[in-house]
Amino acid sequence: MKGLHFFGQRVLVLFTVLQLSLFVAAIAPPLLRGLSRPETVKRIPEADSANLLTNAARLRAGLTPLKPRSVVTPTRVTARNPGTSALPVNGEIKVKTANGDLVGYVSRSLGAHGYGIASGRSDRMSISFKPKSLFKIDISGSPYPYLGFNGGDLGGNKNLLTASNPTGRNSVPLNVGNSLGGKSETTIWSYDSGTKSLIAQWINADGSTPSTRFWYYPNIDAIGVVHDSPSQGFEVLLSVAV
Repeated sequence: MKGLHFFGQRVLVLFTVLQLSLFVAAIAPPLLRGLSRPETVKRIPEADSANLLTNAARLRAGLTPLKPRSVVTPTRVTARNPGTSALPVNGEIKVKTANGDLVGYVSRSLGAHGYGIASGRSDRMSISFKPKSLFKIDISGSPYPYLGFNGGDLGGNKNLLTASNPTGRNSVPLNVGNSLGGKSETTIWSYDSGTKSLIAQWINADGSTPSTRFWYYPNIDAIGVVHDSPSQGFEVLLSVAV
């Protein structure tokens, strides 16, 4: 009887183990599938790139907001061209003392000593030029088309304002024809667009460029360029009145 009882116990244990094995075999595949395979995420229609045009749509789709967009399209900034203007400057020539007192305007009437001060508004000279480093000044109503000075090297001579045929840039005094006779220069002018000042640079026969100033001789009503200060007259400044 004891052997039969022991045999029954072993059968009961084996039966219990078999039941547990079957139970584990039944539940293991779903558990393993849950551990090894990620859950499929259902696609949200708003997640299409065509629909993600607003931050609200992107947040509902679980995405980050859009990057900020500039309201204004940036414009490329380029350096201003430092070249001189191609537009001509037109006007009259104002004459002032070195202290800024008005002397008058350059006359369009040519006297025995070149151009002096206009007697009235209708007698003022009209000029035109295209500003650059050195240029000629066009004048009208004269047998010679350009405004320049006659004479040779600057020194004690009176190189007077006159009408002349053209000479080239950086040219020495040449016999090209002018209203006072002798040699002359025309392409000697510079212009300050800020102050509207006219500047002249005379070139001597040897190519040297002495410091040059404008001078007015009241006793002969003439305007000239000088290097040394003459005993008569006084220094003047020329500018364009537009």
